[in-house]
Amino acid sequence: MKQSKAIIVTGLLLILSYIFKNDLVKELWILGEILIALLGVVFAIVLGFSIIKWNKKSILFGLGILLSLVIIDSQTWEVFKSKKVLQARLIDDLSGMTLVLRENKEFELQTNNIFGKESFNGTYEIEGNKLIFINRPYWNSFIHDTVTIIDNNIILDFDANGTPNMEFANYFEIEINELF
Repeated sequence: MKQSKAIIVTGLLLILSYIFKNDLVKELWILGEILIALLGVVFAIVLGFSIIKWNKKSILFGLGILLSLVIIDSQTWEVFKSKKVLQARLIDDLSGMTLVLRENKEFELQTNNIFGKESFNGTYEIEGNKLIFINRPYWNSFIHDTVTIIDNNIILDFDANGTPNMEFANYFEIEINELF
């Protein structure tokens, strides 16, 4: 009975921490990742003891927890998403951004910095060489709602003369481009 309760408690805590992992990492930084890892290890140990002692109820609940985690994580799998038509990266000293445009007119912007990761999703339109974000792609004005694609770059800003600002960390470098 103790194993059943232990696997239920650790399993539910693991699922909750996995669902809210972005918030945990944002608030607790590396401690959020460590917490999730520790819950995973404790869950694996309890499941291992349940298998050794052949506690069918605990084993079935443990397998249910594992299946739930797979289903939750499958939302991020590339195989279930629309095809990438453009992928670009902006790399800074302490951070980076990856922009993905998909065939179904949706975009994903992943930001990584020393404090964690953040994701922004929405829709976009293309007009000529202009990329127009219907939903704001970032929480501040660093990335405007309209940017320009020139050659193999996505330009974020222009100077007063209309020249693209190609200074460090002011443009995305395109890695995959099936738009043009």
